[in-house]
Amino acid sequence: MSDLREIKKAQRSLEVEASWGMKQPHYETESGFDVIDVCKAYDLNFNKGNMVKYVCRAGKKQDELTDLLKAKEYLEREIKFIREQKWYT
Repeated sequence: MSDLREIKKAQRSLEVEASWGMKQPHYETESGFDVIDVCKAYDLNFNKGNMVKYVCRAGKKQDELTDLLKAKEYLEREIKFIREQKWYT
């Protein structure tokens, strides 16, 4: 089972490399899900997409706290944006 999972990860990595012309880092492909595809599927805006990205990679690229603080920053930006909308009172 683990061999099959490794093969699928390698295939996914090659597909991404072929379509983008560059290879994605391991922390973006190890789950088998492309965070960009997930964000597109849920029609997330920039702030929400970055929240998802940083939560998903927390502890895999940099230290976990740094990634979670970045996610928090985008959450705070989104909350501020929503609160500033004229229709939201």
